[in-house]
Amino acid sequence: MPATIRFNGLLFLCLAYNNRTMPLQADRAAWKLSSSVAATWQHLEDTLLFVAGVLIPKLGMIFPLSFTDCPMPRTKGYLRTHKTSNIALQCALKSRDAFLPLIAKCSMAIAHATNDGSPTTSTPWWIEYLKTNHNLHPEMLESLRQSCVGNLSHPRVGVIVHVATCQYFNLIKTMLRVEIPIWFYWGSCKSRPPKAGFKWVDSLCPTPDKVSALLMPNASSSDTSGLPQEPEPLPRLPAPEPKSGQKPGETWQQFFDRQAVRLAQKESCETPEDRRRRLDREHSAADTTRGIPLSGYKVFVWMDEQGFRV
Repeated sequence: MPATIRFNGLLFLCLAYNNRTMPLQADRAAWKLSSSVAATWQHLEDTLLFVAGVLIPKLGMIFPLSFTDCPMPRTKGYLRTHKTSNIALQCALKSRDAFLPLIAKCSMAIAHATNDGSPTTSTPWWIEYLKTNHNLHPEMLESLRQSCVGNLSHPRVGVIVHVATCQYFNLIKTMLRVEIPIWFYWGSCKSRPPKAGFKWVDSLCPTPDKVSALLMPNASSSDTSGLPQEPEPLPRLPAPEPKSGQKPGETWQQFFDRQAVRLAQKESCETPEDRRRRLDREHSAADTTRGIPLSGYKVFVWMDEQGFRV
């Protein structure tokens, strides 16, 4: 699952609606999602289901017997009519969110497809396979490749693996390859750790000596060699200016990265009128021929305080 979901690009822009912009229409005495948007959602759902359904058996991916799919988007009601506009809106929002597990499943299949040992080429194997064997359109496949589904460089949500009960060790190597954060839980330190049955997993288990060293209250540096050391206390950082938007301890680079994500999410959900107003404001701000108002605007300047900018 991508850590940050951005509904953009040719395939996923149709999902970029929120509770203010969701296009609803009246149907006699009932309400429903706009017919054109509903048709686009249905096509996207069918496409993702088809891609995952074709790649998973082709790659021989094995899921635990207890595995069940999350409810599909259409089960949340975006294709049905509803008594009130509020019910129609809530069903549309739930349907939109139900695309996320489907996106994750399709992305996992693509990640596994790029880990099949085939040589690296300009066109991934899974694209050639779907285009040649199942006649999927090349432009659609390229859009899927560039999206959060196929672009595996996007940061992913981490997972905690309970070693004693885990049934999907065969998928973990793929997760590690695409840099999904994984924490292995080995149980209580008072009992023997469980065995995963895979040497590369069992080799990650901390040895009894390392566990004892961590639990020892007055362990010397010689006893904890090779173990993470207690970090030095951080210097007291200057407090940011109130209402500047900067968080305590946040560097100026982190501030602008966070602002870029926030603005991108905001722009993806804005209406055409909101977009026009925003562009007008940006154009007005970039006009150097206009005078600067003497009041009404608050300007913040980055200051260097003890090597830290606030």
